[in-house]
Order: sequence, then C-alpha cells, then structure tokens
Amino acid sequence: MTRTLLLITPGFIARGDLDARGRIVAMGKSVPPAGALEAGSLTLAALGLVKAKARKVVVLSTSAVTAMVEVSGNRLQGLNEAERNAALAFEAEAITGVPAHGSRTVARRLGGDSVAETWWVTQVGDRLRQEIEAELMRHGAKLEALTHPGGVMAGGVSGSGAEAVEVWEDLLFARHAHRGAAMLDIVPGDLSAGADALLARVPVMDAHTGMRHALWTTRAALECREATHRSLQDAETLQSWFSAWGRALEQEPEPLPVLHPPPRPMSTAGRVLLSALATCLAIGLCAANWWWTEHQITSARSEGQRLTEAGKVRAEIQKFSGEIKQLHGEHQTAQERHQQTLRGFGAMLEALALEKPPGVLVRSLRGPTAPGAVMSGKTPVMETTLVGVTMQESLAAQFSQSIGVRLQPFGWTVRPAKTQALLTGGTPVWAFEVELRLDPAANSEKQTP
Repeated sequence: MTRTLLLITPGFIARGDLDARGRIVAMGKSVPPAGALEAGSLTLAALGLVKAKARKVVVLSTSAVTAMVEVSGNRLQGLNEAERNAALAFEAEAITGVPAHGSRTVARRLGGDSVAETWWVTQVGDRLRQEIEAELMRHGAKLEALTHPGGVMAGGVSGSGAEAVEVWEDLLFARHAHRGAAMLDIVPGDLSAGADALLARVPVMDAHTGMRHALWTTRAALECREATHRSLQDAETLQSWFSAWGRALEQEPEPLPVLHPPPRPMSTAGRVLLSALATCLAIGLCAANWWWTEHQITSARSEGQRLTEAGKVRAEIQKFSGEIKQLHGEHQTAQERHQQTLRGFGAMLEALALEKPPGVLVRSLRGPTAPGAVMSGKTPVMETTLVGVTMQESLAAQFSQSIGVRLQPFGWTVRPAKTQALLTGGTPVWAFEVELRLDPAANSEKQTP
C-alpha cells in the first residue's frame, strides 16, 4: 500500500506518494490557494496536488510545535512512555506556550548523562489534529501520523552524510557540539534579515574540512554565501526530502518525534454490524436449544416404542408417553419465550436508533449477557449497558427516559442514565451509561388475561 506525505506550511504545500518500497510514484507542489488559512483547508489543498486517492497519510505541518527540552538526569527514571510524555508536556509548556492538557505530546531522547538529558519534543494541539483528521476522513483517507517537518536533514536522520541546516518559518534546525558530541538544536530564527545573517548565529562551516553546509528552506530563491541553498520548491530537492522522510518513518523506533493518533471509535456501521452479530448469536443459541429438545423428544419416542415392542406394561408406556408430552410442551414454551426475547432485542436496537436525540453519541453497547441455563427452558433474562457521550447532561436523561417508555411494552426495564462530566479540548461533555434489563417472562405475565 502506498503512503502519502503532505507538507503543509503557510506559504508552500506539497504532496509525495511513496510505494511499498519507499520510491516516489507521484509528487506535486504549489503555493496555498487564496483564503486557505486553516489546517483543514490547507490539508484539502495539499491532497488535491495529486489526482490519485490517498489511503494512509502522514501530515508534516509547521503548525505542530517542536522544541528542545532539557531535564535533570533522574527526572524521568522509571516512567513508562505515556508518563514520560506527560511529564515532558508540562516541561515544554513553559517553552512553547502550548497547554499540556490541550495537546498530545511525543518525544525522542537525543542524549544526556546522569546530570541532564536532552529531549526532542513535538506537541500537536487537539484542534489541529481534529481538523486534519476530519478532512482526511471526508476523502476516505486515514491519518497515519502528524508531526513538524523539521529535523530529518539537520538531525542526520536522512543518512546522506552531509551536514545540513533547516529553516522552517521562525525555527532554525542545526547540529551543534554538546558535551563533546554533535546534537540537533532548535532555536528561533527567520530569514527576514537574510540567510547569511541568520547563519552567522550558528557554526555552518566545519573547522577542519571547511565543507559548506546545505541550507534547506521552502524559499524559491535565496542569497546565501555561507551555505549551499537547497529549495524544496525544486522538484529534485523535494523528492530527496520526501524520500528521507519515507526512510525515517520505516525505522523502528522512529528517530523523530512523530505523533500517531489514537484509534478511531467504532463507526455507526461497525456498531450495526456488532448488533447484527449479537442477534445471529442469539438465534444460533435458540436453534441449538430447539435441536437438542427435538433430539430428546425423538430419543424418548424411540424408547417408548422399544418398550412397547418389548412387552412392557401399559403403565410404563403411559409414563413415557406423559414425559414426551411434557417435553413437547416445554419445548413449545421455550420457543415462545425465545421468540419474545428476540423481539425485545430487536425492539431495543430500533429504539436506540429512533429515540437518540441530536447531540448524543452512542459509543458502545456492552453485552448483551443472558444469565441462566438455556437448556433448562427458563426464560432468558438479558442485561446490557448503553455507553455514550453527550454535549448536554440533560440529553442523557431524556434519552434514557424516551427509550424506557418505548421499550416497556416489550419487557425492558431501563434505569435512569448515570452521567459523568468530562473536559475534552476545553469543551465540557458528559459520559453516560444506561442499564437495560429484558425479562420476557414479565412481559408474558402482563399480556396474559
């Protein structure tokens, strides 16, 4: 399967499609159309640079925030990856100004010792990720990864062996000597005063060999005496840059801080399919019960015939005949109750679809569970829990009340919704759970005159 890379900056966008071997099979570049300022519109514009349909998409956007964070050597000791990223998010908040609770953070360790450690941290705001992911979903694509485009060349990840300097908007990526080793550094810097003035702030010449460094930018033309200018608006240069990113994404673990979004919640079609599978399972259990009961009836009849042929007394024949009638009656009763259960289950699925008000999202249906022995002929009692989220707390109570009224004639008991307040991206939402219990026997008693 091909992988699509999207480069998104305020003044330059590009798209590169790579095949399974990491080779560029299609590429396009342009300036953003007038009025394309938000992440969603820029993503749409970048997708349209190549006519082929995108599947898995990696977005490299300068709207992602990246920085170097230094912590004490024992600060992160003993933490797992999630705990470490959370700790680094609070450390980076003081540098980047990005709230730790309103973004997702990923980090890669660059070096350090017992005194201090240096981490390369990238933060992606929840709103940025949601806008990009929503635009990709509308076009049938999946967001595979999201990160800042800087560092693949200057950090030595490309494997080209050449020293490089990158300038992305207001950030300068360059390698420098740190405690006796070469390490990537990210510092504020732009090209408004010219390339040479910016490069004068960092060592761009190898003191021993005098080799010129390569300056990677999205600028089409730039005067630069201190380094060789590599413009991404040049097709050959852009292809090399996309290939470098493709190789970096194939490494395990990835050498750059790349955010992989969490799995999407189950879609409506998936929930419908899950409900259909549960219904099929219930029908299968009923069919198995019917087959077993028929088998018992057949065995009992055969035994009765054998006893008759063997000359057993009439009392024994009547005894087995009575057992056959009893089994047959129990079988008919069990069939009727299972049919009531299936009708009730179907009514529940219909009620959830028809009574759900706007602003309520049903996330899952736990169960159903049917305690009790199916073979015993007892009425199966189903219990299940409806889980979801809502933008207004009152909608959960309204939802549970409306489905309770609709399902009461079918033997369902619906408890009031249990809600819990959450905070997602600065917007309050409420998670809720609604417990449902189906007792077909109670329904049968109500319908019996």
